[in-house]
Amino acid sequence: MRSILTILILFTLALPADARLFRRRVYYRPAVAWSTAIRADDQAACQREADHMARYHIRGHVFGLIGRFEGCGWGRGTPGTCTPYYRMTLTGDATATATNGEKFRVRSWR
Repeated sequence: MRSILTILILFTLALPADARLFRRRVYYRPAVAWSTAIRADDQAACQREADHMARYHIRGHVFGLIGRFEGCGWGRGTPGTCTPYYRMTLTGDATATATNGEKFRVRSWR
């Protein structure tokens, strides 16, 4: 009996950490279909915010909300941004580059 318990304990420890006692919660993101209808006012607001973020190296939202949902990102390559979980239309997308080469991106949805 003791050897069976020892084998079971060793087998349990050999499993990956997320499969031992607790299952890791996985949230599945629903499929989102975006359409693009760039609006001049949203595009200008996105560009203004991206330029401000790049000039002052701000990593986060600067001004008020653009559209109904706004995402901002930063990084060396093509920065990604937050995206809405529900179906929306992309109305603005702007990128600015800081003096150190870091890129800042702002997108807005309605």
